[in-house]
Amino acid sequence: MEIDRLKSIINEYTGIPVNEIDAEMSLRSDMALDSFQIIAMIASIENEFHIVIPEFDIVEFETLRDLADYILEQTGYSGAVWNTGLTT
Repeated sequence: MEIDRLKSIINEYTGIPVNEIDAEMSLRSDMALDSFQIIAMIASIENEFHIVIPEFDIVEFETLRDLADYILEQTGYSGAVWNTGLTT
């Protein structure tokens, strides 16, 4: 998984320029996403990465890093390098 794919989806839903999206950003406060927007964004992420994220897991995501780490875990990647993409 490349982090740029995730950043692109975040940009679509928030309007935050891709180069300003940071791993420690809060999904709710920094990105100003409400619950409905988060659910819609998660649906796009599920489609992009071919995974299913149960609702009970979604509520646990505080930061973008939490979400990225979850995607990594679900797709079988073992680690992330936020600025340069992901490593296996």
